[in-house]
Amino acid sequence: MPITPKTPSRYGELFAEIDRLSHTLATVRLEYANLLAAARATLGAHRDGETDPLAYLTDELSALGQLPPRDLPVPARDAFRIAIGLTLTDHEPATQRGDDGEDGR
Repeated sequence: MPITPKTPSRYGELFAEIDRLSHTLATVRLEYANLLAAARATLGAHRDGETDPLAYLTDELSALGQLPPRDLPVPARDAFRIAIGLTLTDHEPATQRGDDGEDGR
């Protein structure tokens, strides 16, 4: 890269972008780790027979702003789901599968 009078300011912009991306990456890593911990806690709570095993996951998703308020009418909830990237059928329970991958019907 040739040295020009604009070079130092361009480096400053690049360093600022690196800092911004580093912060974003750290935030995403922390959110992922928290979601993974909540998912594991949910599975463990279900296995242990806790009365509300989804509370761990619900709390974490709520903290991230990924749950719509309970009092939203159905069309608004559907719009919220679409806005965060879920399809309208994602709320339907998945078919139970056995260890062999076959349907548990």
